[in-house]
Amino acid sequence: MYLYQGTVIGTFISIETENGSTFDFLPEGTDKSYREEKPERFDARALAVKAFIKQKPIAIQPVILEWQGPWQND
Repeated sequence: MYLYQGTVIGTFISIETENGSTFDFLPEGTDKSYREEKPERFDARALAVKAFIKQKPIAIQPVILEWQGPWQND
């Protein structure tokens, strides 16, 4: 199993909307929050897909063929 990661560094911010206060995410390197604009360079999923396309996993783990942990089906 290959694991890929996309990381976006930034700050959670409080914003006021017409329905009250909420939180948003402001990535480093931009002045627009996710609510305002979410360009691909600040999208963790898109960054993980790019890592997949480039075949640059963060880890390679063996496949679990038998699960012995909690929540297994009986």
